[in-house]
Amino acid sequence: MIGRLKTASPLPTTDESLRRQARLEVAVGAFSPRRAALLRQRGMLPVAPYLLGDPTKAGREATPAELQTLAGRQGSGVPVGLVPCADCGGWRGECLDPNPPFQGKVLRVQCRCENQNRCARCGAPFARFRLNANHYDARLDVIVHVPGFCALTHACAAPAGCRVRPGSMDDLRALVCALVGICYDADTRQRFVAWLRSVRPTMAALAVMMVKMALRHTPVGEQAQSRYVLVGFQPDGEPLSDLRALW
Repeated sequence: MIGRLKTASPLPTTDESLRRQARLEVAVGAFSPRRAALLRQRGMLPVAPYLLGDPTKAGREATPAELQTLAGRQGSGVPVGLVPCADCGGWRGECLDPNPPFQGKVLRVQCRCENQNRCARCGAPFARFRLNANHYDARLDVIVHVPGFCALTHACAAPAGCRVRPGSMDDLRALVCALVGICYDADTRQRFVAWLRSVRPTMAALAVMMVKMALRHTPVGEQAQSRYVLVGFQPDGEPLSDLRALW
């Protein structure tokens, strides 16, 4: 609806497509208040004026048998149930979430080889790992969920000899702030927004780009052997990042 994801080839704008776009925008506008009213009745309405995805990373309650077979760690310290991929070396399988708040949840973990999300226009992956899926970061000992919203930060590479038309930094800033709200919480998002407004525009733009790369797990460096890790946020909303090796 917002035009960020491209089709395999440009679609012509017709009266029918414009009517459909208008009907969709009306439907989306009406859906949010109805959804909010329902969640408010159930006591589930979040603080921020938007809805979050599944914070449990699509985990499910373990069965009694799984609590026994998946309990503990392997000799390498990796959760039981995960095996290394013979192609990319990443971890895959099903295991119990090592994060204490999600104790007893079984998560499916996927390696880079299972990343089948591609841009219809250029064929490039939207992110390093599969969208709406989990991967295991052995260095941090955490299972990281990659939200589908990461696809909205994708930009097709320009053909040889051409330049990519720059997008709107305001749009990117709004999108990254929304991602922070999804990956963290509404309070963190609000503090991050306030901090961006309090610093110089150049510093704010650099912070937005850094947070975007961290949330998308974008490799950096001459040989793409490192990536930014978003450690957290200061009380005033300033993002804290660390550059770490991938292997």
